[in-house]
Amino acid sequence: MDDSALFLDDIDEFDDMQSPMNLVTLAVVGACIEVHRLIGPGFSRDVYADALAHELKLRQVGFVRRERVALMYKGKPVGGHELDFIVEGMVVLKIKSVKMLRPVHTAAMTAYLKAAEKRLGLIINFNVKTLMNGVERVALK
Repeated sequence: MDDSALFLDDIDEFDDMQSPMNLVTLAVVGACIEVHRLIGPGFSRDVYADALAHELKLRQVGFVRRERVALMYKGKPVGGHELDFIVEGMVVLKIKSVKMLRPVHTAAMTAYLKAAEKRLGLIINFNVKTLMNGVERVALK
């Protein structure tokens, strides 16, 4: 894992559970739990992303889907990536439906956060028995 990425619990400034980022995180995880509770594991990531978009709308949580971010190299755009969600303008959300999350998923989230100039990301793997076992929070220093 890249030195600039840490698990959220390791960063003192995120200890305040009433901070805007933590409140958004709680809202997102709550919506994901509801989607997982009703749909369960085993479907494609697109099914979960569509259901989550609907759930976030019902909960009046602001988000943008499929936001394209440019990858810059020494001031030149050399590619980009489409983010699944940016929630409330501050949290990058990546939806997965895989057997297990791997270090490459964390590394990719670190790259997405840098490209999007955001500090907090959530990777949600819906292909698990209990959703909390599929949640990974990644933050940049």
